[in-house]
Amino acid sequence: PPTQEFMHARDLIRLIREAGGVAVLAHPHCQLHCVKQLCEWGLSGIEVWHGDLPDNRERMNALELAAQYDLYVSGGSDHSGLCGGQYARYEHPEETPFYLPPLSVGTSEFFFREIQQQQRFSGRQQVIRDILRNEC
Repeated sequence: PPTQEFMHARDLIRLIREAGGVAVLAHPHCQLHCVKQLCEWGLSGIEVWHGDLPDNRERMNALELAAQYDLYVSGGSDHSGLCGGQYARYEHPEETPFYLPPLSVGTSEFFFREIQQQQRFSGRQQVIRDILRNEC
């Protein structure tokens, strides 16, 4: 099949935003130094909790960048709803066999809802500071 031509990050972010999407930098452990430039191009979020980010310091650096640039905070298992959207089917999702504790490889419901509603909630800076204080 034909291959897609390489698209510059600036153009890809613009395309995502024009389509109504949220441009999130996934698995950013090798790209944290690029976040400022990506934000200038319209980056909306950064993945903080993911299995490919095993180093706590890298996760905390990503979270600090989220606070600094007012980015949405995502995690590896929140892409289709919390745990693939399955949590919404249960009154107590923590009792299901696929439950993942918040901030293990996914993200918290607070951060997930921000992305879902494309709205930054009040108190988010305090939530980030609390996580940083507890994780470090």
